[in-house]
Amino acid sequence: MRTKALNRLGAFAVTLCTAGCGLGSDGTGAGPSDAAVVEEAAGGGYDGPAVPPDVGSPGSQRGPTSGPADAAAQSASDASGAAPDAAGQKACTSDGQCAPPDPYCNVGLSLCVACLADGNCGGGDLPFCSPSTHSCVQCNADADCMGHDGLPHCDPATGNCVACVAAADCGGGGMTCDVLVHACVPSCKSSADCAQSSNGPVCDLAMQACVACIDDSTCPANTPYCDTSTDSCVQCLTSTNCGDAGPCANGMCAGNGGS
Repeated sequence: MRTKALNRLGAFAVTLCTAGCGLGSDGTGAGPSDAAVVEEAAGGGYDGPAVPPDVGSPGSQRGPTSGPADAAAQSASDASGAAPDAAGQKACTSDGQCAPPDPYCNVGLSLCVACLADGNCGGGDLPFCSPSTHSCVQCNADADCMGHDGLPHCDPATGNCVACVAAADCGGGGMTCDVLVHACVPSCKSSADCAQSSNGPVCDLAMQACVACIDDSTCPANTPYCDTSTDSCVQCLTSTNCGDAGPCANGMCAGNGGS
């Protein structure tokens, strides 16, 4: 008898589901699930799959997901455009959503940028548009540096015209390129070659150029730390180096005249 009752209840549950799964037994969506009703009528023992949340209940993927606050936020976003990203660029779909200093919309990236083509840069000192950064630069190639006396090569990393970007740019004859400052300097094979160098007493073997330091050992007491990104001696690398004279900014402790 119990088996027949359960079979009939199962058929009844199918009928309920056909009429509208997810609704409570009272049809409002606020009551217990139909599976629970069937279980209770059968005297317990329901171990079927979990029933999806009722329409409009917390966690439901079918009910409303936003309230007045969300609507207000969306309205504000529609009116002013998306907020800038971590790089300070705003999302866009057209130029009308952009403003200086990034007045153009790169629709491929969906970001406001400074330029899309050279014509957007308006000549002047930065007449070319970098295809990688979409910013106005001095050059994209060596040919763009014509007229920049003593700076015939384009540094692709910065878009600036420089004296050299590689040793070959310095014409040999014992000269090499200090790629940290993009200047042609006497080359070296050891620190002994730097004894009379005005650029520093240590040979940076990777560049084969004389520099002020490659570690702290050649830095004087007033600038005791080697900034290996520039091979120069500085007052500090972090604010911890400054103690009470911190914080550290641009290699100098604020309390010692740093900015």
